[in-house]
Amino acid sequence: MVHTHLKPKEEILDLVDGVNSIFVIRCMQCAGLCGTGRYKTFMSIKDMLEENGLTVTSDGDNSKVNAPCFLDDVLKKIEEEKTIIGESDALGMLCCGAGVMSATRVINEYAKGQKVIPFCDTVGVGIFGKEIPTGEKTVLCSACSRCVLGITEGVCPQALCTKSLRKPCKKIEDLTPTCEYDETNSCVFYELSQKGLLEGMLAFDKE
Repeated sequence: MVHTHLKPKEEILDLVDGVNSIFVIRCMQCAGLCGTGRYKTFMSIKDMLEENGLTVTSDGDNSKVNAPCFLDDVLKKIEEEKTIIGESDALGMLCCGAGVMSATRVINEYAKGQKVIPFCDTVGVGIFGKEIPTGEKTVLCSACSRCVLGITEGVCPQALCTKSLRKPCKKIEDLTPTCEYDETNSCVFYELSQKGLLEGMLAFDKE
């Protein structure tokens, strides 16, 4: 599942600067599961935008798109809501970056080329389920295109590192169990070194 986080309010308001009306689309797949595409999130965004003078032209129902990353789903929504979208200044997207790019392509070809505005940041690929302990990190893959999971026994260091680093921020012999940047997190590179897996991963990256 692709994990997304809602952008900060200030950033969203900067992105919609100059926009008077906006049709908000929300993903019912990954974003729906991790929360950014849910009705509650849509309503909070709608309220925030309207409090700042914008008109939100979609509602909790017609904002739903099964998977915005699938071009056909976005095109279907634009065809269904052609009049409302055509009269809106922009599309606001509660989905991952792929959905934003899909909507941009479709809107340019089939509508009036309205501005497509992302309301979320894509943070990685991870797991979802009721059995995951509260507080456990769920973004477990950075989608780096240079996968080391076969070397690290299923651990993605880039996803688990507080700084999203690909290699340690200090010499291997100086690593400690706790992250020096955020003491509430453990150091994934220390854990890999203790298992004898770190040097193999670093060697793979040099190939």
